[in-house]
Amino acid sequence: MDELKPPETHPDPRSGESSRVEGGAYAGRGGCSGWLEETTMMSEQQYLLPGIPDRITIEGILTRAPWKTLCTLCAVNRAWRHAIQSRRVYDARTCTKSSRTLVVLIHNNPSAAAPRDRSGSGASDSSATGRGGVGPKNPVPAHWRFAVSLYDPDDGSWIKLPSIPGITSGVPKFCGCAFLDGKLYILGGDDFDRVYSTREAHMIDLAAGRGVWERCASMECPRSQFCCAVNNGRIYVFGGGCRPQIDYSRDAEVFDPEKNTWRSIADMMHSRTNHTVLNLEGRLLVIGGAVWLEAEDEINFQKSGGDELFEHCFNPTFAEVYDPRKNKWRTVENITKREKDDAFVVVHGKMFVLRPDSVHVYDVAYNSWTFVQPISWETQLRNGAKDCSVRAAAYVGRELVAVVGRCAEEDYGIILLKSKNFRRKNALMTWEPIASPYVFDTDHHPILSIQL
Repeated sequence: MDELKPPETHPDPRSGESSRVEGGAYAGRGGCSGWLEETTMMSEQQYLLPGIPDRITIEGILTRAPWKTLCTLCAVNRAWRHAIQSRRVYDARTCTKSSRTLVVLIHNNPSAAAPRDRSGSGASDSSATGRGGVGPKNPVPAHWRFAVSLYDPDDGSWIKLPSIPGITSGVPKFCGCAFLDGKLYILGGDDFDRVYSTREAHMIDLAAGRGVWERCASMECPRSQFCCAVNNGRIYVFGGGCRPQIDYSRDAEVFDPEKNTWRSIADMMHSRTNHTVLNLEGRLLVIGGAVWLEAEDEINFQKSGGDELFEHCFNPTFAEVYDPRKNKWRTVENITKREKDDAFVVVHGKMFVLRPDSVHVYDVAYNSWTFVQPISWETQLRNGAKDCSVRAAAYVGRELVAVVGRCAEEDYGIILLKSKNFRRKNALMTWEPIASPYVFDTDHHPILSIQL
């Protein structure tokens, strides 16, 4: 296994400060100093600050500190480490509503070491790992190396989390991301050296300031390019594809973190991949993506030379809604004339669609959309872009942090932008750039806002 390092911390690139690594180096499970150490129960009472009750220190000071500062404080002594890793600080931040919003992003990581197969034998347990007997005998190419980082919108800093052990790409491509109870989960996806998509699940306890990924129970089905959502303390996953075939799946399952178990739930009504799921007051709306056609349509697809299937099934106008209480699906017809470049975001229980030139809000009662405001890309167009569209977005501090596709003359790339005037009726919504030390993959760029 490659050496596991604590998260790399990058200040706002605009500040001119150099990057640094906080915490100590990893020396195996229960390693050395810093936030990577396992929690150690204190044998004797120690105050966090001499003469000051811990409750005052935690509620008056630590609830106001940035999350990356808490990770650094784990290295002070056993008392500080125990207070943070026992989740006392996280619980206090939650109870006092003083937690801060961070943004989870997966990006390219070309500077990471390219792992090689040291044993020369490769992996052999295809049923457990999905490797199919193929090991990382060759270096992982730069475009197949990924990492997950946390962006702090308050100060513009970035914190890169450790690579996932056993994943030669660092983080699987086309994986699912979910955040529940202070823990970040990475589910499924494709790894460079694996023939098949994986069903593995990994978790890192961010609330406890730990820098170690842990294996959770694996999903029942391998999948990639699927969607996942959190509801009522559980993680739901829907559909997706599976390498090496181009199979679209209707399978759905739910993870119970308390029991560390997965179980199958009712299949979706349609096989989908590259779709989106939105939590609307406890009901999970699955929309968009690519839908596998019925047998008679497949015949037409073959006769048409391939074009008809793609045009017919990509981003369908119908959606489907899952009710977890009843374990049932129903179709929602004509929910939107969705275009390829539309993106969705839920804010305070309302669903917004970000089209290339406008924002609309969905009315559940009437199954209709209401215009909210126009979108301007003037700044980006002045800087050489010919076309821009939101690929994914997260709601942060009354605005959006968005992953945006930018098309120039003979180039297409992904940039990170922050909105201005979002949800202000009829006001022009504009964008300002977010400085990032990383490059984002054009095909895989999940984004998630979390509270820590």
